[in-house]
Amino acid sequence: MRKQLVTNADRIRSHVAESYVAPARRRGDETVTVVARDVLHDLKLRGDRAAAVCSALGRPKFCKEQGLELVHVDGPRSKQSTTTTFTFRIPQRPAVGDRARRHAVRDLRGVGKAMFAALGGGEQWLRREREAFTEPYLDVAPNDRRGRAD
Repeated sequence: MRKQLVTNADRIRSHVAESYVAPARRRGDETVTVVARDVLHDLKLRGDRAAAVCSALGRPKFCKEQGLELVHVDGPRSKQSTTTTFTFRIPQRPAVGDRARRHAVRDLRGVGKAMFAALGGGEQWLRREREAFTEPYLDVAPNDRRGRAD
């Protein structure tokens, strides 16, 4: 089996995702801005690798992997400089708790269908449960007004 190589672009995208995008998502930011110079500094890459950083961040692959939208690229005409700035929009996803709470009742619909079918249907099950619940009390006399049994 052949070993998968990690390219510089993969390393750059991974770093930006972990160090810039993930914290911005946790904070609930609408956008995140990444400057090529900062990524070069973080990864201890030389300035001549700015084109690699800009290429990795400017490609649709990064946006698709991270669920981002590239809003603006600012910098020199070549967009391959240490001063190039990328601004990404972070789509706000509904919180897991909100989504779960909104659909909780609807998601339970039909959950007992197979169980009730195995027990002979819902009506049969209810009838047996009622009988089992009241059976021990059938031979006990009702209480009088003072709480004593006859």
